[in-house]
Amino acid sequence: MLVAEHTADVFANWLRHHPGVEVIVRDRAGAYAEGGRQSAPDAIQVPDRFHPNANAGAAQVEVLRSRRRHIEYVVVTEPVEDEGPTPTAPLPPPS
Repeated sequence: MLVAEHTADVFANWLRHHPGVEVIVRDRAGAYAEGGRQSAPDAIQVPDRFHPNANAGAAQVEVLRSRRRHIEYVVVTEPVEDEGPTPTAPLPPPS
C-alpha cells in the first residue's frame, strides 16, 4: 500500500476502507502501529523482513568495524610443512 502521508490518521483511514485486515506487516514506525491499533485493533502486527535484517546487518558491520583496530596480524616467517606458501608480511587492511 502507498499512502500520501505516513501518519496514524491516514493509515487508520485506509484500514477503515479495507475491513477484514487480520495481519499488518510493518516497519518500526510508530504511526503505523497507532493507526493499526485505532482501526484494526484485532489485527496482528508483525515486523517486515527487510528492516530487522537491515538493522542486524548494520549492527554487525559496526561491531566488526569497532573491533578492527584490536586485531593484530600474525606474520609467519618460517614455512609450515604441507601447507603451501607462507605469507611473510601482514595483509593490508581493507579500504
